[in-house]
Amino acid sequence: MKLRDCAILLCLALCATACGGGGGGGTGGKTGEEGIVRASGRLSLIGPDASFLGSSVEITDVALEFPPGAGDARTLVFVDRGTGIMGSGIVEDVSQIDFDPIDVLNSLILVVLDEPASGISGVSMAMVRGGQTGRYSCTNGPGTGDDCGNLIVDHANGTVTFDMVQVEFDPDDQATADLILDGVLTWTIED
Repeated sequence: MKLRDCAILLCLALCATACGGGGGGGTGGKTGEEGIVRASGRLSLIGPDASFLGSSVEITDVALEFPPGAGDARTLVFVDRGTGIMGSGIVEDVSQIDFDPIDVLNSLILVVLDEPASGISGVSMAMVRGGQTGRYSCTNGPGTGDDCGNLIVDHANGTVTFDMVQVEFDPDDQATADLILDGVLTWTIED
């Protein structure tokens, strides 16, 4: 499955949940058998679309996909305060993530893919501000044809560094130009 398709599926899941009724607020950390998962960080948004998306976004929650047999998370799904993640936040498959639509007119789903064995990494995001939607994605690695720039996933330290990462816009919504993401996101799993 392409990274862009993954983000679109996640956004559809969010919309389907939102149509069924709103949820409560985010928990600030999720408790599961594996521990408590927390996320934080801020990304600067640089480019023409920052005029309707805003100049930055603050991350408040995360879900981690640990496929069976994988030592590190392969997919990290970050959200802002407009979207919560219910449950433990640790899943075997990204389709098991349960979103809590706190504010469907102002929300973010940011998917980071990391496949060290293949050398492929990437970003896909859908962001809604005031009801306007911008979708963006990019992929690094052999045979992808894209180059996002300097995207570093550090599992040992629980960080994702976006060093002027350029994500391509999807012309099928209100996005008008590529966007630059700059900043560091962190996650922790506490016992």
